[in-house]
Amino acid sequence: GESIRVGDLIMVRQDQEVPCDLVLLTASLPDGCCYLETANLDGEADLKLRRALPQTGSLSVHDLHAACAQLSIEVPLLAAHQLKGMLRTRNERGAPAALSEQQALLQGAQLRNAEWAVGVCVYSGNETRLGRSRRPPGAKRSEVDG
Repeated sequence: GESIRVGDLIMVRQDQEVPCDLVLLTASLPDGCCYLETANLDGEADLKLRRALPQTGSLSVHDLHAACAQLSIEVPLLAAHQLKGMLRTRNERGAPAALSEQQALLQGAQLRNAEWAVGVCVYSGNETRLGRSRRPPGAKRSEVDG
């Protein structure tokens, strides 16, 4: 996990844990779809559908390197499934595509029912949503400490 850097393209295989916070670019299912199990993040047992943007969902892994041009993401909130940002591809004219939680593959989730998924790292290490939620709380003082 520590060697993964923001901007790296990461392939996650079926039943693997997502190693960092990713924006889904494509996956093995039609339209770049995949499913995540997030039970160890939020306790929910049902699988969550994730869908790549139309601009990247049908691209091959090889073509992703050439297609991705600019990605901007808002600072992560601790809300578990929120993602806001924009993606612009090289051959795209007009406004960039808006990202949502539909493209969020969060660290700690597990890929299910798809052979593979590819995303671009947007947060790694202690900056991931999971890493930020694990930070130790600040020191607490009570009146007795005086």
